[in-house]
Amino acid sequence: MVEIPSPREPVEKRTFGNSCVNQTLRMASTHMQHSVEIEAMKEDLEHKVCPIVKLQTFGLQFTFSGLWGLFTNVCVSRITRRVQHGIGCQLIIRLYIHFTPSCFLHAPVRDGERESLAEFSLVGMDWFVWVMCLAICGVVSGTKFEDLYQPSWATDHVVYEGEVIRLKLDTFSGAGFESKSKYMYGKVSIQIKLVEGDSAGTVTAFYMSSDGPKHNEFDFEFLGNTTGEPYLLQTNIYVNGVGNREQRLNLWFDPTTDFHTYSILWNQRIVVFMVDEAPIRVHKNLEDKGIPFAKDQAMGVYSSIWNADDWATQGGLVKTDWSHAPFVASYKGFEIDACECPTSNELTKCSNGGSKDKSFWWDEPTLSELSLHQSHQLVWVRANHLIYDYCFDTTRFPVTPLECQHHRHL
Repeated sequence: MVEIPSPREPVEKRTFGNSCVNQTLRMASTHMQHSVEIEAMKEDLEHKVCPIVKLQTFGLQFTFSGLWGLFTNVCVSRITRRVQHGIGCQLIIRLYIHFTPSCFLHAPVRDGERESLAEFSLVGMDWFVWVMCLAICGVVSGTKFEDLYQPSWATDHVVYEGEVIRLKLDTFSGAGFESKSKYMYGKVSIQIKLVEGDSAGTVTAFYMSSDGPKHNEFDFEFLGNTTGEPYLLQTNIYVNGVGNREQRLNLWFDPTTDFHTYSILWNQRIVVFMVDEAPIRVHKNLEDKGIPFAKDQAMGVYSSIWNADDWATQGGLVKTDWSHAPFVASYKGFEIDACECPTSNELTKCSNGGSKDKSFWWDEPTLSELSLHQSHQLVWVRANHLIYDYCFDTTRFPVTPLECQHHRHL
């Protein structure tokens, strides 16, 4: 098994007994007067253990492991939006948020690898609270495609198969879908399984974009390759219509054999591209340095597959082999947790940090920069998988772009 560096070594591993877990849950469910004790427990967990949590209730078992992506992305945000007072559910999930950033954000795990972590079961909690949590959060099933998205072109090349949506590319057409609304700040996530086999010449994209010639845009572009060669992931950022900020990396897993989660976190201070919750790129707001930042334009969320054999694979040297068509990209796990902004008149509600009675979780000060563990992840990704960065392309940019001079990690 390949060793992946851990931010803290060694990590002490131990098993928490039910008394410890029950104490934590009791503290969380009796409101915030126990914030000091919760913080103390948080520190204990952060520095000494990264558990895999198995929740057992009513004979059912839910396992939250690794990055807790399902739990934090789906449950936390909905709890925050829908539960303002009472029953302790919101506080318990907020406790998990505190546990998650530093404890679970290690360097990404390669295919077939699992970290050996301590385990414990959350038992003894009031059953009513957990039933309410599960009902409100919807942690068992994600949002349906049709609730958030609609086909945008070549609808006959969009295939519905239960919770999975497939986009097809053949000699006639590619295909795409788009969000039904536009958003201003927040987080969007989607699970994608890319084209299997020979995908040379094809591009599958997942991105956010506003409209017009001076648009803003955040891109994931997956560049196909010949059988046996790795996919390339290209990210790009447009601000006020100006792009040319490409980075390319090899992934640490085969993205064609299973679904993986790709996310964009966007707030007023930072844009973070993530793969399975691991940050792979950070773009900071450097307006104080005279560098424009993506703001004041609501964005839609889009995905598509198309033929780009004039540039996608080895600079266009390898063309699409249409004998392997149709090329199919598969999607599920559609999540948008962002400030909905269907018209330009509603921008202020998203950019002013919410109303007096409601704030947005992505505006929390802790999300203005990466945590220590996230920073370690980013360093690991860049050191082991980054193969191109526009900041160091002196042929294209004889003068280093201004933002490259100020960013620690781009």
